[in-house]
Amino acid sequence: MKPVILITCNAVEAPDLRYTQRAYYTDSVSKAGGLPVLLPPLSTSDEMRVTLNLANGVLFTGSPDIDPSIYGQERHEKTQLIHRRREKFDLEFVKLAYDNDVPMFNICGGLQLLAVALGGTLIQHIPDSVENALQHFTTEQEKPHHDVEIVSDSLLHSIVGKSPIDTNSFHHQALLDVPSALSVTAHAPDGVIEAFEDRSKKFCLGVQWHPERMVGAKEHEALFQAFVEAANA
Repeated sequence: MKPVILITCNAVEAPDLRYTQRAYYTDSVSKAGGLPVLLPPLSTSDEMRVTLNLANGVLFTGSPDIDPSIYGQERHEKTQLIHRRREKFDLEFVKLAYDNDVPMFNICGGLQLLAVALGGTLIQHIPDSVENALQHFTTEQEKPHHDVEIVSDSLLHSIVGKSPIDTNSFHHQALLDVPSALSVTAHAPDGVIEAFEDRSKKFCLGVQWHPERMVGAKEHEALFQAFVEAANA
């Protein structure tokens, strides 16, 4: 059987509350051999535990910004808050999945989510905090925008097979203080953290770019293949 991969959803008021997700994520999981299942924000801890028991892996997707009060900062004027219902669910569910060693792949906002859930902090707006910063927020999400240098002995390097790699970029926030459990494994040329992993887990990898949108790029598709393989182990 194919491994069941839960994929977190956006919550939007349009004007009624709706849960949505882009097909890039489901298509990438399917192509890698997984069974994608969209996961709406659940209401209770019991629901979360039951649902997690049905899964072989969880894909934590991109999102708007986490409320900075959660990691002890005042809100920057450029911070665009995630829907409160999704935020509450995501923070609890990512910690539950992490503590139970369920294979997880964390993309962009999902990378920031796990870091904050484990006690880390964020740069709220890169242009205001990083000297000589690159433009990390672009509109052409299917095209490479900058390269990323990867630590040679990392899980990430073993998957993509080379360094540097070309990545797209669609974020204005980044990791600042990284929890000790997570090892930083990639940086952009301006020093912005682009990936982390926890090798003590079955599979715990986070990237700041959007590999699901890099359709046809083997090194980016390989990330989903490695994730699904770990979920199927």
